[in-house]
Amino acid sequence: MDEGRRGRLTGAQAALLICLLAATAATFASTASDHTAPHQAVACRGDSEGVVEVSVACVGPISLDSTLRSLRLRFPDAKEAAFYVEDPDRGANAGLMFRLGGLEVLATQFRRVIAWDRPASAWMITGSGALLPGRVPITSTWADLRRAYSGRVVLHDPELGIRVEFCAIPGLIINLRLEEPADSLVRANRHVEDIPGTATLAGVLIDRRLRSPCSKAH
Repeated sequence: MDEGRRGRLTGAQAALLICLLAATAATFASTASDHTAPHQAVACRGDSEGVVEVSVACVGPISLDSTLRSLRLRFPDAKEAAFYVEDPDRGANAGLMFRLGGLEVLATQFRRVIAWDRPASAWMITGSGALLPGRVPITSTWADLRRAYSGRVVLHDPELGIRVEFCAIPGLIINLRLEEPADSLVRANRHVEDIPGTATLAGVLIDRRLRSPCSKAH
């Protein structure tokens, strides 16, 4: 495999990343520039059973404040992954992709070149073997999620994907996989109530630049 292709996302992964990142960035204005605002330090821990707990502060034992250099040292098999947020002709952003148990984690700074001594601005998490807050499996259906998280649910702009945010767990943007005709119905009507209980969780995005819509008055 030539150097130009090594470490790039697969077509399916790139499509999911485009849906999650491009539409989210278009919906909300950034609250920070190149620099990530400081976050309160938390103790991240691994699970003795090998299950990774995902929150707005940690992915398993990894703090989201970790620099990309420290991630590269911790995961020797990590690869730089080029991906396109919008139009491929505009060039690629850089990220670092690594595996953690059954998960594939992509950390990006929305930069052309990685700044190794800075943390990531956003994290995309896909795969299995992880728990969301409340120990809800990352492989849950929409019906499972609705039972686990009560209260308000925000439907992000569905033009490029069905993405929701539960205000019970603000900051975790959940991408859902829907079959037709449900997918088209939700995109057209933009009603959370149209999401079928059988929809499955396709990935989780944590974009630390953005202010959660759950913080706005409703």
